[in-house]
Amino acid sequence: MFDVILRKIDGYTICDRVREQDKDILIIMLTAKSTDEYIIYGLRLCADDYVAKTFSVAQLTLRIKAVLRRSQNNIFDNQTIHLRNDACLDADNLSGSYKNKTLAFTRKKIDLLCYLNSQYQCHASR
Repeated sequence: MFDVILRKIDGYTICDRVREQDKDILIIMLTAKSTDEYIIYGLRLCADDYVAKTFSVAQLTLRIKAVLRRSQNNIFDNQTIHLRNDACLDADNLSGSYKNKTLAFTRKKIDLLCYLNSQYQCHASR
């Protein structure tokens, strides 16, 4: 997530460069530039969403969730993660187990654990 109006380089250029390097990274542009011309330009650069200021935190949160839901690499749904030391997380059922003991999690905790696991897998595969 980044602003279009930046000091040394504009957000459109950043978006374009990021897309050249990684087509799968999720991009949400946040900006005061809210005319159709700017929004269309940002979306044509393949931003996943374009949010014009001023916006509410609730609106931004829902837009982030929508982008995550639409992404093909959604790490938060339909996932069972097998960790070391006999630990397992079931993202769908907000549960897990460790040494044959069942654990309950909130959605936020599962999302965080799934995210951290995906970052670990990404760094471990390099």
